[in-house]
Amino acid sequence: MIERYGWTLLFHECIVEQMQKLAAAVDRAKLQDPQGFEANANVKLFRALTQVMLKAVPGDPDRDAAGRATLWDRRVGIGAGRRSDSASACSSASTQK
Repeated sequence: MIERYGWTLLFHECIVEQMQKLAAAVDRAKLQDPQGFEANANVKLFRALTQVMLKAVPGDPDRDAAGRATLWDRRVGIGAGRRSDSASACSSASTQK
């Protein structure tokens, strides 16, 4: 469990698995290009997700990603239609338990 801003953050096992895979991709990018790894798409996505998951949402859950107050929509958009087959496989596996 992680605590941020007085909230206890709990993550589904599929999210944890995907973030671990993304962290491994970030480590590979650092090894392959120590000077320019920050331009790597996986590095950018990992930073954006951790910023939203660990700071933005728990810091002010009533705000959306653009900083507007909202009560009905808590979705955050990152990237342009990024979706992997492993993410959809994970969600279907969790519903079959």
